[in-house]
Amino acid sequence: MENHKNKICGNEMIGLVIILIMIFSLNAAYLNFLNKNSKISLAYNSYKEHTKYSHIIAFAFFGDSHPKEAVNPEYINNSFNFASGAGNYFQIYYNLKSIIEDDKIKINSLVLEIDPQSFSSNLYEPQFIIDNYWYWNRFIPVSELSNISDRNYIELFALSKMPIIGGGRDLMHYYLKNKEPDNEFFKGWESCKGNIINISHIDLAQIEFNKILRAETNPICPIALKYFLLTLDLANKKNISIILIKYPLTTEFVDILEQNNRPQEEYYKNLFLAVNETKINYTLLDFQDIYFTNQNYFCDMTHLNTIGAKNFSMLLSDKLKNTH
Repeated sequence: MENHKNKICGNEMIGLVIILIMIFSLNAAYLNFLNKNSKISLAYNSYKEHTKYSHIIAFAFFGDSHPKEAVNPEYINNSFNFASGAGNYFQIYYNLKSIIEDDKIKINSLVLEIDPQSFSSNLYEPQFIIDNYWYWNRFIPVSELSNISDRNYIELFALSKMPIIGGGRDLMHYYLKNKEPDNEFFKGWESCKGNIINISHIDLAQIEFNKILRAETNPICPIALKYFLLTLDLANKKNISIILIKYPLTTEFVDILEQNNRPQEEYYKNLFLAVNETKINYTLLDFQDIYFTNQNYFCDMTHLNTIGAKNFSMLLSDKLKNTH
């Protein structure tokens, strides 16, 4: 009887070992896939290639999906687009810190997005903060992430080493989107194909507002502001010129901001009040309304399409030459 029990326990242990081996093998394969094919890795690998022969970047662009799809470095000499989808200033601060302190890259000018969505508390909800932590853990200290995500060290360690847990989204996204033959990537820039769909643009703008900003009571998230100011301070200490940009938006989206009690004047007044208190010098470039009458340059209510990105990047390049 005892031999029979020992045999059962032995079989269970063997089964458990086999299952663990399968999980770790799948995780290793998935992590290898992410490192080669995910959008964030494609951008990182492009950055490594860009800096292989030169440790100087004239213009480094940071932000969320808006600059990521608006700024094509092909038209801006010695530039790189470090923006990422749903990128936030918590990630930007530590990414910049790693680039200039660990990689020893000299950045001449830091270009930062200051659109309303950049400071939305939506970007600091746990699902965005810990998203792609298998990638961000190389830059962001686990103690800092634990503080603002309310996740313990063990959970964060598991997320950093075992992306297979809850994974699959990147794999599906790769085969549904990245495999499109006309999808373009260049030095961090990602193309946004097509035009705004032919339904009410006001309704589309409201949907976009609800997705990005919702009904927040504070238009400027305190966490966003904290790490934005830390980013400015870091750049200032490293003698990096700072450029703040308002990226192009559709007139309907700006109207929706006003209709939802998000007046632009008050938002920027409060933001620049905080920035100016730092006594840090910066250049402001305002492109918010340049395409109000040309919606053929947008793929939705807030993102430029490929043609719009080309036009804007050439315009921005000329502006940068005149200001720096």
